[in-house]
Amino acid sequence: MDIIFAIISIVGALGLFIFGMKVMSEGIQQFAGKTMRKTVDRMASSDFKGILTGFITTALIQSSSAATVMIVSFTNAGIFKLRQAITVIMGANIGTTITAWLFLVFGFTKVGVWLYLWPLMAIATPFVFLKRSSLKNVGQVIFGFCIMFLGLGQLKYFFEGLNLQNNVEFFELINSFGSMGFVSILSFLLIGTLLTIIVQSSTVAMGLTLAFCTSGLPLELGFALVLGENLGTTVTANIAALVANVHGKRAARAHTLFNLITIVWALIFFIPILSLVDKIIGSTNFGSPLKEDNTVAVAAALAFLHSFVNIVNTILCSGFVKNLEKIVVRFTPSTNSEDEEFSLEYMEQGITTTSVLYILEAKKQLSHFGLILKRMSDNVKDLLFEPDIENLDIHFDKINQFENITEKVEQQVSDYLAKISRHDLSEKMSYRVKTLLAIVSEMERIGHKFFQMSLVIRQKNNDKIWFNSDQRNNLKEIFSLLETSIEIMFQNLKKDFEEVDLSESKHIELQINILHDNHKNNYISQLETGKYSIKSALVYNELFLQCEKIGNNVLKVSELMTNKE
Repeated sequence: MDIIFAIISIVGALGLFIFGMKVMSEGIQQFAGKTMRKTVDRMASSDFKGILTGFITTALIQSSSAATVMIVSFTNAGIFKLRQAITVIMGANIGTTITAWLFLVFGFTKVGVWLYLWPLMAIATPFVFLKRSSLKNVGQVIFGFCIMFLGLGQLKYFFEGLNLQNNVEFFELINSFGSMGFVSILSFLLIGTLLTIIVQSSTVAMGLTLAFCTSGLPLELGFALVLGENLGTTVTANIAALVANVHGKRAARAHTLFNLITIVWALIFFIPILSLVDKIIGSTNFGSPLKEDNTVAVAAALAFLHSFVNIVNTILCSGFVKNLEKIVVRFTPSTNSEDEEFSLEYMEQGITTTSVLYILEAKKQLSHFGLILKRMSDNVKDLLFEPDIENLDIHFDKINQFENITEKVEQQVSDYLAKISRHDLSEKMSYRVKTLLAIVSEMERIGHKFFQMSLVIRQKNNDKIWFNSDQRNNLKEIFSLLETSIEIMFQNLKKDFEEVDLSESKHIELQINILHDNHKNNYISQLETGKYSIKSALVYNELFLQCEKIGNNVLKVSELMTNKE
């Protein structure tokens, strides 16, 4: 009966620990959201910067699962190239090891925060109920931190209550595993993998591993658990990639490959690594029963092992990123052109409920939407001025394909934003969701207008209606202004809301309006003098009008980004 009560108590303490981690992680993500966005946005093609980005992002949001799912999502949406995704994953693997050191410092040493948790919660509680989002997030971080370490403290307490160090049956069981030699290591590696898959968090699995090892589990078996947890954490990204395109799948496979490489060389040098750590840390239970006075050393050894294998693996693999990329591409081939198409990848509910990541994902997709509109503009222009008749159908087919994509993306993003709105959002985040909904609607209208223009141009060509030099020059001029306007919109979509400047957009829109007004003033007179034929004048007028309307929609997108809640 006592054992059953202890097991139920451990499960309850684990639930408290998970809940605290969730609250703290979401608070950090909300509070550090702007920093995180800038860190991700400034990531360059440099491998070192990619690794640094992954490390900083994961350290900030305190969730390797959220970080890797975000990486898969961005690769799926065409925002990250595969090589960039691989380097960011490398950095994320190092960033996630910080958690073990936090557990060590605050949970297993004399610096422990147990005496201060209740006063900290008393300070944080009023913050949680404030309307000001920044202070509310700070309160949430402190509150989650306290709950998490209360849960960790209870886990430690209940494991100590089991008195495993002096439990003959426990050590007989461990010895039976140890007698199997390398098979026992592989068994615990598998247990660590399954444990992480079940709890969907390497952080939670590491907390349990620390509790086990400081209660009597030998260090070598704890190390095997850590290696298994490294592999188990890749499952989350692979689940998210199930509905992704080939690019998202490749990013997830790269994460798995990277961690498999860690396991292979760590198993080959398993004993030397443990001996090295034993010499560095000292007083661990490597090869001997645990003593009460070396629990801190064991916890330190596990934290060191976690960091050591991930840092060394990153150093080893950083010189072979191109080779890793080739391997992943070879084993995850593209099946068809549709598989290559970049699209929105939803973050699964349960991985993170943090609006900052949701907004970032949706906004990145809108940036890709802007790129599609740029391509539509180029193809409409080519369709209008293409001298080679044989290429006209090619341009029209591309525009038709882009029109289908814009409709699909508009539906996907709208559904995605509707999902976000069901979460508990701050006033600012709620306004951002409404703004993004309005932006995606404007962008879909732009795509539809380009498609309508292509139909007009195609009918013009079928009816053998030709423009004179003045009409062609005027259309080229307004298309040039429109291209500039769309490029500015595209650049604005890649910026933070606060960084968007309307002055350039308004200047281009003013030029488009002036050109359109001049066209209206001259249109009738040119028609009356017979300079324009009636058929060509009607088509010419329709195209000019659509260009002016598109210009208005493009400006509206940038204006929406500058609106204040």
